[in-house]
Amino acid sequence: SRFDSISTREASGVENLRNIFGVENATHLYDPTLVTNPKIFDELATESKRTNKNYIVAYLLDITTEKEKALKHIAKLLGKELKVIPRMCYNKKPSKFVTDAFIPVEDFVYLLKNADFIVSDSFHGTCFSIIFEKPFFTFVNNVRGSARWQIFRDMNLANRLIDNISSVLDYKEVNTNIDFTLAKGIIETERIKAINWLKEALEKPIIEPSKEDSLFDYIISEKERNNIPDYIRYSKKVIKKIIKIIKWIVRKLIFR
Repeated sequence: SRFDSISTREASGVENLRNIFGVENATHLYDPTLVTNPKIFDELATESKRTNKNYIVAYLLDITTEKEKALKHIAKLLGKELKVIPRMCYNKKPSKFVTDAFIPVEDFVYLLKNADFIVSDSFHGTCFSIIFEKPFFTFVNNVRGSARWQIFRDMNLANRLIDNISSVLDYKEVNTNIDFTLAKGIIETERIKAINWLKEALEKPIIEPSKEDSLFDYIISEKERNNIPDYIRYSKKVIKKIIKIIKWIVRKLIFR
């Protein structure tokens, strides 16, 4: 690897880096939102001028009719106002279902921190639900990757993950009781692990890149400078072959 330290958010990422790219020094760490000091988000929320109370909030990356119906049903069962935050896509007009589009980050955090219930199809929406210890449901978004949800199952929160969204319409009540004790303990352990890893990574002496890596960096910088299409990729194996060919040519020229 050209990197001295590499971490991945999913445990599967460590295996993928090893099997696909030959990287042996990757470490699985929790997402930064979980391992950072939660006081940062509390302070950020105080910067908002919002005063909303008595509501549930839905943070959705992919809004569908099925999710709209499920959310309205949950809001009705809880007797709460429904506020909907879409993914921050500024070149797309939000649907009429959306109540809070294009909001600043402090308002985003405020709405999550002060909600009575959170529903999301987002990994980070789920993270904030746990950070603020809010009752929640997560519509599992397997299209965006299923491996990321494993940490919530490890926290014994699998019953808050909903695969069959239409089943929500059959709910007669919504369970708002969640024990976050295990989740908090796991996160604290992972927080210490992440901080120690980061300290060690920053304190490592800088290792000069190999000739192959230097050539790789040069080719990539030329690619970016000349706006070569993204589908053109240069792998280390190819570069090593190029260097071998160059060495072979040089030897032939010298000893000819």
